[in-house]
Amino acid sequence: MIKPVDIFDIICSHAARHGRDEKLFGKNFPLAREAIAHSLAGTPFSEIWFEVPLLGAPRFDLYVVLSYETIKARKTLPADLIDGDFNAAFELYADKKKYGGYGYAIAFDISEGKTKSHALHLLDTAPFYDVEKFFEAVGSRKAAEHFLNFVERMPKGWHVWYYGLLTSRADKPLRIDIYTSRAVKEAYAKDISLFARHLKDVGFSAVSDTFLARTKELAAMPFVMDLQFDVLPDGSTGSTISTSFSFGKFPKERKEIPAGDIAEHMENAQVVYCNISAAELKKDFSQGEVAALMEKIQSWGLADERWHLLPEATFIKRLSLGAVSLEIVNRPRYLKLRYKEGKPFDAKVYFQATGVQE
Repeated sequence: MIKPVDIFDIICSHAARHGRDEKLFGKNFPLAREAIAHSLAGTPFSEIWFEVPLLGAPRFDLYVVLSYETIKARKTLPADLIDGDFNAAFELYADKKKYGGYGYAIAFDISEGKTKSHALHLLDTAPFYDVEKFFEAVGSRKAAEHFLNFVERMPKGWHVWYYGLLTSRADKPLRIDIYTSRAVKEAYAKDISLFARHLKDVGFSAVSDTFLARTKELAAMPFVMDLQFDVLPDGSTGSTISTSFSFGKFPKERKEIPAGDIAEHMENAQVVYCNISAAELKKDFSQGEVAALMEKIQSWGLADERWHLLPEATFIKRLSLGAVSLEIVNRPRYLKLRYKEGKPFDAKVYFQATGVQE
């Protein structure tokens, strides 16, 4: 069996070749390798995400997804892996039946030279009836109340994707990411005042004409849109918001919501991860809707020419390594724009990378 760090090395060797390490990813791979080795020691490689800014010095931050299988195999987290004691939260799901979600994601600020995680996110279809237990386990029972209040105020057509606690920040905000249905997104493209009202419904008021105009323009494009909020300890939604647009169109069909205790807002996450082949994605980056999106972002001063390197770092490869066959995948999944007090301040692309051995 191939170790997770070795799979990571193989993925990086393909993603960063031809100078893309210096032009796109920067020189953070050794630190990222250390984080991978620490978080996935003794478990299979599951899934990682590269968070790549489109301006400034080339660099990336890292997300490591701990699948249900990883959680069950690992049982506990090393004390120096993440800020805070999360073993109680880890153990909460280690012995449960898999309910379709990924499990946990831990975040690393690799670009700041840190190999200790600053956040724990609970991903996907975790039932809301466990939310109090989750936040109690991560040491913030009040966050459960804020989370449920936020969900209660959400308009129809908003669906939770993930939530978690940013433990390294002084105020330890609750992060909530939601995605919108196609009907709601199309409604925003026609009437952006509806979007402003929906933001007000969940307590977010730090909007501007620029923010609304740009969101309206992007909502008219054929991408899934999601929103990210940071809820502060007093229950307010703060002044920062992110809008994201996934590379891939809405699927024609949607799987039914599984029966049982999944709350109505937790629809199947297929709508977030739109299926699109690497070849289609590369073509879309050169002459399709993705190219139009990225050119628009560059015209707004939020990206430079490095976005043209994104399709070059996109691949799906099957490798024969002795008796083991390894399929590696690396592809940009979505673009995220962040606003503070209604003013845009950065744009990032998120690569999803997987490695499956047979």
